[in-house]
Amino acid sequence: MQRLNKVLPAAYRVTPIATRFQSTAAAHAAKYGPGKLDENNEPRFLEQVKLFYNSASEKTGIPQEYLDMIAACQSVVRFNIPLRRDNGTLQTVTCYRAQHSTHKLPVKGGTRYSDAIDLQEVEALASLMTFKLAIADVPFGGAKGGVKINPRELSQAELERVTRKYTMELIKKGFIGASVDCLGPDMGTNEQVMTWIKDTYMNVKGEQDINAEGCCTGKFIQQGGINGRNESTGLGVYYAIRELLDTKTFVEKAGYEKAGIEGKTFIVQGFGAVGYWASNFIEKDGGLITTIVEYNSAIHNPDGIDVNEAKDWMKEHGTLANYPHATEAVASNPTSFITKFSADAMIPAATEKSIHMGNARDIKVKAVFEGANGPTTFAAE
Repeated sequence: MQRLNKVLPAAYRVTPIATRFQSTAAAHAAKYGPGKLDENNEPRFLEQVKLFYNSASEKTGIPQEYLDMIAACQSVVRFNIPLRRDNGTLQTVTCYRAQHSTHKLPVKGGTRYSDAIDLQEVEALASLMTFKLAIADVPFGGAKGGVKINPRELSQAELERVTRKYTMELIKKGFIGASVDCLGPDMGTNEQVMTWIKDTYMNVKGEQDINAEGCCTGKFIQQGGINGRNESTGLGVYYAIRELLDTKTFVEKAGYEKAGIEGKTFIVQGFGAVGYWASNFIEKDGGLITTIVEYNSAIHNPDGIDVNEAKDWMKEHGTLANYPHATEAVASNPTSFITKFSADAMIPAATEKSIHMGNARDIKVKAVFEGANGPTTFAAE
């Protein structure tokens, strides 16, 4: 590297990854403030998105004043709602909705139920939605919302109450509607939650808004949902993987001996809708899912795991632990399986910052196909 730098112009000289990250992070901190660092000594998710944005935007030649305007989240709402628990106690629940860009309406983005969600995460996810929609040439702006609860700890009746109250507050604040802000499902939400949202909105706005049913996506099909919505994100991940593995330049760059999915092994992190459906389609094309990592368990079998059988086991038991056809399994520290085994590729399909400065060098795959929002940190990249 030192010999190469002597003959290259300054603009093309190579610097170590750690040095590049530190200098970029320092410049970012000088502009936006230091922010909070996590256990891996990396910035929080919103700062990660800004680091990536700044790194890319400086190559566009667009004036900085416009870049600052594009980066800024236009509207954010944060409010608290009361939740009466089944045992009679009252719980205060914090809720969010962020609209990153209203340049093209409606804005579109998921609704996340998680006890780890905060305002910065919602802003970051809304920003990523804008960029994804723009890249795909979908004429919507990006948005994201969330409720700070753990849905696994609430009963069905409690989930319904918090969902309907959340929707009512969004209606009052003008943050929902087919022509304004179309909510979608995300981590911790499903067809039932989205149907409650639609039903609440229609009860209030149905006589005024002819498109009231379009206030959200991901509903039950009989309630205005669309066939294929449930598998759509995982199917998109599969299509991207299939296309890349059939592209000669990518196959050569990644170091694969042959093209195609057939015979290749995959580590999948996150076995919800995205991870499961991507795995399902890969398996049908002859790929082998050898490792599955969930939030509470992980399993491995070098000869491949039956995707649907593993999913059924997880639905029945709430965990992959004790899955009978795994050669190795853990119930504690499941993320250790991300780096323990080698494979041809990895699909991070869970939460942001899954691949970070602390584990990136130990991941033993030739390619990473991202299925989650921002699963790789700036330093890990």
